[in-house]
Amino acid sequence: MPRFQQAPIKEALLLLYLVADGGSLADRVTSLGLSPSLGLFAVFYLALAGALWIASRLASNPLRWTMAVLLFVAGAFIGGGEEARG
Repeated sequence: MPRFQQAPIKEALLLLYLVADGGSLADRVTSLGLSPSLGLFAVFYLALAGALWIASRLASNPLRWTMAVLLFVAGAFIGGGEEARG
């Protein structure tokens, strides 16, 4: 598959992930209310979403695999912790 055709797939998958996470995002926004913490959360959320987009553009295969493994382990750890706490 040519490189220019891979980018829309990556962006679509990233967008799908962000949309699918909308429920927990809405819960977090509701729990923070209209406060400075909400602004800080929004800044971090947008920065991390941007970092994921930049990571999807990495050209180095070893670096991409390392990032993918780290993000998978971090996501699994956080998801497992949330499930354990209920």
